Formats: sequence, C-alpha cells, structure tokens
Amino acid sequence: MSRFVTADKIESVTAHEVINRNITKIDNKLIYSNSVKIQGVKEGIEDIILQNTGKFDGKGSDYLAQEVFINGNTAYQQLTKELRDGLNVAKQEVERASEEKAAAEEDVKKADAAVAAAKKAGEDAAAKQAKAETDAEAAKKAISEAKQKVTDAQQEVVQAQEKLLNAQQELSLAETNLANAKANTADKQKAYNNGQNKVNSANKGVDGKRKKKML
Repeated sequence: MSRFVTADKIESVTAHEVINRNITKIDNKLIYSNSVKIQGVKEGIEDIILQNTGKFDGKGSDYLAQEVFINGNTAYQQLTKELRDGLNVAKQEVERASEEKAAAEEDVKKADAAVAAAKKAGEDAAAKQAKAETDAEAAKKAISEAKQKVTDAQQEVVQAQEKLLNAQQELSLAETNLANAKANTADKQKAYNNGQNKVNSANKGVDGKRKKKML
C-alpha cells in the first residue's frame, strides 16, 4: 500500500501514521511514502528514524539528519520541515549551478567567438602574407628585369662607343686621305702648270722662228 500527504495537510497526520514509514521521494508540495504500516494506536515514546535514500548524498548531515523524536506528531512535522528545508537548499544549489552553467556556456560562446576571430585574423594574416610574398616575387622579377635592362643598355653603350671610335678612326683616315689627295692635286696642278709653261714657252719659240723666216 502506498499513500502520500500534501504539505498543507501535515498538521493532520498523526503519530500512528508515520510509524515505520520510509521517506523515499519529496518535492516542495508532496511527500511520497511507501510501506505504510498502520498498527493501531500506540501510547508512549515513538522512534522515527529518517533513512537516507541517496537523494541528497554529499550535501552533509544537515539535509537528512537521523533524529529520534519523542512526540510522533511533532516529530513528523519537524522531519518534514527538515526535508523541505533541505529540498529548498538543494533547489537553490540547482539554480545556482544552472546560473553557473549558463555563465559557463556564455564564456564558451565568448571563447568560441574569440577563437573564430583569431582564426579569421590568422586567415587574414595568411592572406596578407601570401600577397606580400607575391608582391615580393613581383618586385624581385621587376628588379631582375631592370638589372637586365641596365646590362643590355651598358652593352649598347659599349657597342655605341665602339661604333663611335670606329667612326672617328674612319673620319681621321678620310681626313688623311683627303689631305693626301689635296696634296697630290696640288702637285699635279703644279706639274700641269709647269708643263703648260713649257708648252707656252715652246709655242713662243716656234712663233719667233716663224716670224724670222717670214722676214
């Protein structure tokens, strides 16, 4: 046989009803029991011993203290009061634990957000590093191309200098040849003039002889 009484009706429970009763489950309104043995009216001292069912293990003896009471009705009221007090304390601890759990979950969310932010920052940093490496490679390539252009330009300068030197040498040779040609021309002109003078002198001699013959 099983029965329960509400907290509101605790006052009406007699000492005879709680003899040999084992409290197994409670909440803030109901007190459940089993193995109820009503043995009739008894007079004298009644011993009521609360048995620990494990519901509040680890919470200390204040929750489920084993007591021996003299008056059955008063003892039952005291017993249920202790149980309700213990239940309220346990509920407060549950609420506090729930709040701590919620706070811990919030901390986890913040930590997750921080991890996500750090991950994104790492990805951004990696992208920036990759871009920097790409830019560095492009800069190295540009520097290499510029150096090659400088080398090519230097070679072109050397070639141009060689061409200039050759042109200067050719000009000098041409000037020398021109001077020689002018000198040869002057000599030839002089020889021509000398020859022409001789011809003129010869012609004058012939003309003089002709005139003498005519006389």
